[in-house]
Amino acid sequence: MTSRRLQVYATGAVTVTFDPNICVHSGACVRGLPQVFNVREKRWVRPERAPADAVIAQVQRCPSGALRAWRAGEDPSPGHDGAHAATAPDADDVPLEERGG
Repeated sequence: MTSRRLQVYATGAVTVTFDPNICVHSGACVRGLPQVFNVREKRWVRPERAPADAVIAQVQRCPSGALRAWRAGEDPSPGHDGAHAATAPDADDVPLEERGG
């Protein structure tokens, strides 16, 4: 299997990353915030189209953890007390039916 690179989408207010290697294509991102997440566009993540709080809240709904988001100036590492990074358990540790796949 070929590993694809982490995609980074940043504005002055929020950064969103997408790891295509762990995405389970549940569509939660697109259904919840279609103005930001649109797979029909070449640059499919556009965090500048919604407030940072809305983007972060939607990213937190990603069942696989393929999407992560944090505010500008915050530590994006998982578990950092001040971060609003959206993380999920390691996809390998969660049964497929719980990952939405």
